Amino acid sequence: MGILRTSKILLAASAYDDPEGLPLPIGADLLSLNATYTLSTADGASGGYARLRPQFWVNGAWRRDVEIASLTSASEYTRAAIRLLELDLPVPPTDVAVLTIRLIVPMGAQKFRCSAAEIGDAAHPGLLALDIAVGRRAS
Repeated sequence: MGILRTSKILLAASAYDDPEGLPLPIGADLLSLNATYTLSTADGASGGYARLRPQFWVNGAWRRDVEIASLTSASEYTRAAIRLLELDLPVPPTDVAVLTIRLIVPMGAQKFRCSAAEIGDAAHPGLLALDIAVGRRAS
């Protein structure tokens, strides 16, 4: 589908953004969310990470309890529940962390959005870019 969020600085003070939702194609039941987080280069930055809140629009409301199909991370250690409300990106080992998570699209979902916040270093927010691809699971 394309770009969900161009690479831009997260809000300060660990505030979540409020993005608009992207319409989902009829019949889609799998969504791949690709996240790229870049540490702030500001003086005094001490490392940080982003927290994501993936959400589907179902029956007139945003649903945050999403089901994971798979998770891939460049981090040595990554833990994730089968269902999640929030997802912490790994702290970048150098300057960039990349994560791909595949989410199961709930029946009746019409839109998708992903709120994000700087959690690791709220005074020096990093850059976050998100893109998605949607399709169908193999039957």
